[in-house]
Amino acid sequence: MFKPAACPKCNSIILVQAGEAFVRCPGCTKNISVEDAWKNLDDFCSVPANTAAMIEKCIILEKKYGPDISMPILGLLHEKYPDNEEIMYLIVKTSGFDSIIVKDYLIKFKDDKKKVSFAEDFLTKALTVRNMEYISMFEDYIESKLRPARKERFKELMRELKASYVKTSTGANALMLLYAFYAIGAAINIAMVIFFLFSDLQLFIYVLVAAGTLGIEISLLYFHNRKFGNRLTTSDRERLFMVIYMATIVLVIGGVFVGGVVSF
Repeated sequence: MFKPAACPKCNSIILVQAGEAFVRCPGCTKNISVEDAWKNLDDFCSVPANTAAMIEKCIILEKKYGPDISMPILGLLHEKYPDNEEIMYLIVKTSGFDSIIVKDYLIKFKDDKKKVSFAEDFLTKALTVRNMEYISMFEDYIESKLRPARKERFKELMRELKASYVKTSTGANALMLLYAFYAIGAAINIAMVIFFLFSDLQLFIYVLVAAGTLGIEISLLYFHNRKFGNRLTTSDRERLFMVIYMATIVLVIGGVFVGGVVSF
């Protein structure tokens, strides 16, 4: 596993393998201490005037070696300059627009009025169904970052994605079915726990019963989601039903082992 460092003599980026004490710089061809190279990378990144040069190096490294080499440098730069939006955007891009990193970027910069050249690229890549839970932050980002002539394009895309994501999930039928599932599922799970505690069967039978029942329940939830879609917001009532149901799953898992021990 290689990690990036910087030559103390010419500031070239060098790749250091774990366990190495010395390495030859590809730029000046000098043998240098790995410890000095680590320190020089940190020192070089600590100078604000070097930020643009390091960003350029990261872009080149990412194209040549992939994200594993450039990401540590970007992370170091972000640690030193947390308010630099370009660095944070490159981290998002290098991560493959990972949802969690997209969320972090939106939280930090959605209200920043500064217009940036990569705003449309970010929206094109990050504004997807999988990130619909951040819809309100995307709305703020569009208002802050785009010129009026460009806003409508992404607002329309957002409306289409929202319709695809939500479908009919907030309708009465969808909600009643979901509440009924949570209630019936919780009752079945509690009944399973009682069965495990008061029957005298082998552990593997309990495991099969629990796995089969929970598998069916999870499948029903999946098909409900496929048919009716997701909700962007969850009501207190739905959250209560969901928490109670999830708690009974934990009870089932515990009941399997407790029942197995009692039977043993």
